[in-house]
Amino acid sequence: MILKKRLFLASSNELAGERDLVERVIQRKNSTVIDKGFFLEVVRWEELLLIFGPDGVQARFNAEILECDAMIVLFHKKVGRFTKQEFDFAYNNFREGHNPRHILVYFKHARVAIHLIDKAILDIQKMRQQIEGDGQFYNVFRNMAQLELSLLKQLELLCSLFEREVGYFSPPEPVIVSEAEKMPTDPNVAGKVPGINEVRDIANAVGMFQNWIVNPHLRFEEGDVMYFWERKYTRAKLEAQFRARRLVLEIADKNRFFIPEPGDLSEKSKPIEGRIFVAWQNRSQQ
Repeated sequence: MILKKRLFLASSNELAGERDLVERVIQRKNSTVIDKGFFLEVVRWEELLLIFGPDGVQARFNAEILECDAMIVLFHKKVGRFTKQEFDFAYNNFREGHNPRHILVYFKHARVAIHLIDKAILDIQKMRQQIEGDGQFYNVFRNMAQLELSLLKQLELLCSLFEREVGYFSPPEPVIVSEAEKMPTDPNVAGKVPGINEVRDIANAVGMFQNWIVNPHLRFEEGDVMYFWERKYTRAKLEAQFRARRLVLEIADKNRFFIPEPGDLSEKSKPIEGRIFVAWQNRSQQ
């Protein structure tokens, strides 16, 4: 199964050409990483739905940022109000251990005559000082060629981290077998469709009601009991799903991985669920 890694790309309008270049470089990178189990999706504010919303359009952009694994932000002669808001929002969440877990900042070098120095230029300098003061790092480029070369190097390192993450969410075979060995092999039990109270009991026995450290929002609740009961899965299918989801959340806690939505949890757990179910089938046929 291929995992999707989302990269939010932000800059002021003066760097629209540079944004296009960054997206092209990332798209080319996908040809080399797809075989490693993931691909890179670029999220750009101008490609998002720009309709009215109860909390304003920036709130929707912030929600998109929270679902991104990384952020690339470009600055030149001015910070840009929305770009600054997006960077601050991403940076604050990064420091709290949430998405985006990787932030790349680029400043385009610009020679400015003294008489042209204005508040916008001073704001850029303050941004650099803020980043340096926090002990963080930023990249500087003078032209498109330098930006492309630097980005290629940074993407190589970033993709190495993503590749490791793909491995994290692929438990070794002994772990899979251990989970399968805890499942019932009696066909009258394993093939039964549990009632709602049984679904709750199975979830509790498997460990689904734990309080997760990194992803507390994904704690199993009564609404989840109802959801899985309505699916009418057999006991074996249900238990394989629960065990796979619990393993993903345990791995996420251990490695400090934030999982934004239940759908992302399902995406990561599905390959594990399949392996547990196959291991259970092999054990049942012995």
